[in-house]
Amino acid sequence: MPRMRNSLTRYRRLLFPGGLCLFLFSCGVLPIPASESANDAPCEKNVLALDIGSGATKVQLARVDTCQGKILQTFYQGRSPVAYQDALNNRSDKHFDEAIRRQGLEAVIQLQSTANAVALADRQCGVATAAFREAVNADEVLDDYASQTGIPFQVISQAEEAELGFGGVVARSGEDPMDVLVWDIGGGSMQLSYLEPDGKHHVVNVPWGAIDFRDALIREQGREGAASPNPVSESDALLASVLVTLLLDDVPDSVLQAIKTKKAVIGIGGVHNFSLYPRFGQNAGFSRSSLQQGLPALLDKTDDELGGGDFVSTRVSDVLLVMAVMELLDIPALQVMAVNNTEALLLSVCENF
Repeated sequence: MPRMRNSLTRYRRLLFPGGLCLFLFSCGVLPIPASESANDAPCEKNVLALDIGSGATKVQLARVDTCQGKILQTFYQGRSPVAYQDALNNRSDKHFDEAIRRQGLEAVIQLQSTANAVALADRQCGVATAAFREAVNADEVLDDYASQTGIPFQVISQAEEAELGFGGVVARSGEDPMDVLVWDIGGGSMQLSYLEPDGKHHVVNVPWGAIDFRDALIREQGREGAASPNPVSESDALLASVLVTLLLDDVPDSVLQAIKTKKAVIGIGGVHNFSLYPRFGQNAGFSRSSLQQGLPALLDKTDDELGGGDFVSTRVSDVLLVMAVMELLDIPALQVMAVNNTEALLLSVCENF
């Protein structure tokens, strides 16, 4: 089934006060029988949504009420690490090479297969984010993924990524959208988003994500070409703080005001959920002080001493990045939610628009 990126029909439906809308994608139908449960209720569909991020691919299969815009039941959630941003950064021509393309396709196929073993999907679609916005051959890669899996993919902008993340938080939490500020950090980008008093959706796009920040720290250490900044010294940590100060130099005062007035700052994305929360989290979030207290135990340790693993190269730099942003923007603590682009994407896969 070919991917219809440019000709993809886009619908919009008002979900929140002030006109915040989610991007709606018309999705292809899997070449398998629809589930009996979906046929029993015309508005209800089993929908599979994929989010191809810069460092991992995520999937969610859920039963969705397309008439009411509600996720009724989640059948399966999964993720698979695929280092797209690293692969791209290692090539001067900004092409995804054959190795990362093959790994990425295998991840999509495996996640799709595992999800459909739990419950059959009636509809499916996916988005790709920062690394694919940068890659010269992104269209070619996603066309290949679509032809192999039947899943139509679209590269979304950073603003659209923020909108999907914000919508996913509201859908999952039930919070009043006027009360929250959502902070999303992935491998290749970072977004802060919230609703202004007039209901307008405001997005602050930061061009660096966790991988970009790690690589900048490596350059500042004078270790150009190294795969990891570890071991990170105390002086390296000070350098990291300076990098974040420069990175956020043009953040408007309105964002600082929003942070003070919103009832909750909610962190989403891989850095908050998988890197920091398991080590520093308690009561559905973590505090700036918990990062400050935990940092000394991470300094001056090699990758092996930190435990190794797929994401060990950003294990310390993630702490430095988030801690510095929290200090600069005066965020004492934040809630963490296991939300990615698939939440809002599930709700946007609707018929009859």
